[in-house]
Amino acid sequence: MDYAYQLFTNVPLLRWDNKEEFRRMATYPHHHHDAQGHVHPSPLTGEPLQDIGVVLQEVTAFLEQ
Repeated sequence: MDYAYQLFTNVPLLRWDNKEEFRRMATYPHHHHDAQGHVHPSPLTGEPLQDIGVVLQEVTAFLEQ
């Protein structure tokens, strides 16, 4: 199952997805794009009920900065 979770205004702020462009990522195909446009390994698994808590926690931390 393909997924993408995103937080954005007029520009992307945070994004998690499992598109296949980062084959060398340790967590391939799962990865995270930060607000600076850098790509990092992602703890997401592709299971929405499991992943949504992680996404909400990260979004909350970002908004509290």
